[in-house]
Amino acid sequence: MNASRQSGPADDDAYRRHMTEQVVELAHRDPGRRILVVVNVQHCHHLRPALARYPELDVVPYTEL
Repeated sequence: MNASRQSGPADDDAYRRHMTEQVVELAHRDPGRRILVVVNVQHCHHLRPALARYPELDVVPYTEL
């Protein structure tokens, strides 16, 4: 039997929420500053919409930097 823990959908959701919360907290800690968030491509399509829910944040694609 493999003793390693397999992550499931609940773990993935919790990790995505954690990433979003960390970025928002950082942005609120130092308003007006630019923040570069670099994540694995598998998280981009979750993180961008989550951050877009915060009107005080401007989510800019890397191609526009």
